[in-house]
Amino acid sequence: MITDEQAKAVQEVAKLGQSALDKADKAGGYLTGVFSEAIGHIAATVGDKAQTIYILNRINCFKKIQKELEAAGMTENLQRIPNRQALPLLEAMSLEDEDEFQNVWAKYVANALNPTKSDVSINRRLTDVIRSLEAEDLQVLRKLFEEDLRVRRGDAMELTPDAFGIDEVSLDLILTRFVSVGLFTFSIGDYLSVSSDNGNGWPCWIEVKTSTGEYRSAPLLMMLQRAIG
Repeated sequence: MITDEQAKAVQEVAKLGQSALDKADKAGGYLTGVFSEAIGHIAATVGDKAQTIYILNRINCFKKIQKELEAAGMTENLQRIPNRQALPLLEAMSLEDEDEFQNVWAKYVANALNPTKSDVSINRRLTDVIRSLEAEDLQVLRKLFEEDLRVRRGDAMELTPDAFGIDEVSLDLILTRFVSVGLFTFSIGDYLSVSSDNGNGWPCWIEVKTSTGEYRSAPLLMMLQRAIG
């Protein structure tokens, strides 16, 4: 559903004509080179009206990415993102009109292009995970990301619904969605408890217990934290 504000923006941009839209889509400047010909592939798959909306969303994402990159002092010699990774990413950003999620995409791309974060990269798995998130998921992720999940723990960090500030039914729905995309696993009843007595512990060890069952974090959650944290 297009909001009145979006419709007005589309009308204003449409007045510029297609050639101006093409120029506007290069608002990302150096990011155009990063995504290479993937932008052209995306543009060829949608109609004029939809393309206008998609370009607006993409421009907003690109501006936010630039801001992140400039804050980190990275504006030159950025690696090109291969089409296999760039196409799903561009499509997802083109469809996203919510400011909060555009910020998430900006963090993801900027972190992946940051040479000091060698463990973060643009890949289809993480892109699919981010694309599947809902607004209410971000509140839960913020709580989960309060601590560095790479730190090894001798005991699991146990959380209850109260820790997230939402009701248990809503938390179950969110965690079930996290299970479906690989961020958590789920079990009912007793399970073999793993403990660490060698002093090293385990990274990304979180357990969330509800009346439905027990959710345990998976390594992909740690990757997601590095990507968008």
